[in-house]
This record gives sequence, structure tokens and C-alpha cells, in this order.
Amino acid sequence: MTVGISHLFGGRCALLLSITAGVAGIGCESEVTLHLLSGGVGASVAGAGGAEAGARGEAGAIGAGDAESVAGRDGGVPTLPCQKLGAEVCNGGDDDCNGGTDESCTHSVSWQVDPDGPALGHVTIATNFAQDCPTGSVLVGLRVGMGTRLDQVAAICEQIAVHEQGDAGTAFSFTLGSRFVAPTLPFSNFEPDKAKVVELACPDGELLAGVDGTTGGGPQYLTQRIRLSCAAPAVADGLLDYDRAKVDLVGPIECTGCTPSPTYNYGFTIREGHVASGLFGLDGAWIDLVGFRSSQARIVDR
Repeated sequence: MTVGISHLFGGRCALLLSITAGVAGIGCESEVTLHLLSGGVGASVAGAGGAEAGARGEAGAIGAGDAESVAGRDGGVPTLPCQKLGAEVCNGGDDDCNGGTDESCTHSVSWQVDPDGPALGHVTIATNFAQDCPTGSVLVGLRVGMGTRLDQVAAICEQIAVHEQGDAGTAFSFTLGSRFVAPTLPFSNFEPDKAKVVELACPDGELLAGVDGTTGGGPQYLTQRIRLSCAAPAVADGLLDYDRAKVDLVGPIECTGCTPSPTYNYGFTIREGHVASGLFGLDGAWIDLVGFRSSQARIVDR
């Protein structure tokens, strides 16, 4: 099987990866390591032809202020410094980074991340990235850089706090607190003059409920439009959720200098009893693929 991947490097070196009996032959001074991703195949790149793509992926994959742990380029899970969210509240996380969790709370939150769901874009041989909101926070939006295609993305997260309703300790609500933005994947060098950066975020007091998108641009099906659905927090059967009776639309943001299809061909809704908790995807010449992680967050006794 022969796979052409020169589009990842802006034509700086035309690479052909030939895979025969498990041996990879490279047509220039670069080294490509293939690895499996959730829903596709990724590659880490080093050497003369891959230096630009490698640096681009490294800068966005891991950095101070990211989640407590994110998937690295080669599938590892490095531990990152604690992200201070603010004063300690009841949410299952170490908000003030003092090594303790929910010290004065009678209830906490147990977080369980779901498997990655469907993503917007297309699978390529590119660098995988992940941006999970730190424990105790939820996804409320995206910082988006859009040229003729989606070129830059970062997670916008907000701290949550669980509150008991009444004295029985059986009814709860939760509210949103301080907001922060994870490190942003840097722009490619293909069209910096056309890219615009905006924060596509839910209104204050609301969290992400879903995402709609439009892909286009020929056989690559890259992202050309994104719109968010947002809603107020809710608790159902002890699980953090959102108010499904009233959902607000935010956006869209569209590509510059292109004409996207008038219809959305991608939709993702956070399922019942879950909250949005991060991003994952593939970072090549543009953002080739972006998906949205969700978690089941259950209120538990301490």
C-alpha cells in the first residue's frame, strides 16, 4: 500500500510512505511513525521534511494550563501541572491545587470520561491532539481560528460547583464559575492573512449541549462552519446534565473567502446524564478532525 502525505507539510518535501511487510520506506529525510487513534490513524513526524508539522503538533498537544492529563502524540498520558480553577468548591477536583479535593464538602462529584464519539472533519495521517477540561470543570465553548477552513481550535472550560438544595442532602443543583482557555493549537503557514480568531462560547451560566458543523472543500471534507448549542445546568437522578427544554444557538462562525453549503452535515448532542468535557482531533495542514468528549459526572457522598 502506498500513501501520499505531502499535503501535511505544505509541499516542502513530497513524501511517499510505502508499507510492505511492516517496513516503511521514506522518500526524503524524514521519519514517520504510524500509530492508531480512536477512529483513525495518526502519525508523528520528525526530520527535515516533518519539522514544521511536528513543531505545530507539539505546541498544541501539551502545555501548562491544559487538563491534568491529555493524550500525547504517541498515545501516552503524561501528567501535567494542576490547573488552578479558583477557590475550592464541591466538584470532585482540586480547584486550588493544594493537593486536597472538596475538603469542606459533604458531597463530591465522580467523573467518568466516555469513549470518543463522532468527529467533525475527516481522518488523515496527522498529529492527534486532546484537550480535556480539568476535573471539576466542563466545556462551554471553543476558541476558533477560521481561514478558508478550520485552522485553529482550543477548549474553553468553566469550573462547576455543586450545591445542596434544602437540608435533606437529596436534591442538588450546580452552577458555573471561572472560565479559562486551554493552549491554542498554532496556525499553519498556509493562509495566515485569511485566518480570524473568535471565541465561540456559551452565554454566562450555560454549558455546551451540542455542536453542528459543515464540511466541504473537495475530497478532504475540511470544516467550514461551526455552531454551538448551549443550555443552563441541571441535575437529574444525581447526574450533572443540562436543561433540555431550552437550548440556545451560538454562532455560526464560517470560513473566510469560501461558500459553505447552506446545510449542516454534522451534528453532535451531549447525551442525557452527561456533560461536555473536552476536545480531541487531528492536526495536519489544517485542523483535519475535531471531536467533542463527554463525561458522566455523578454526585456522590463524601
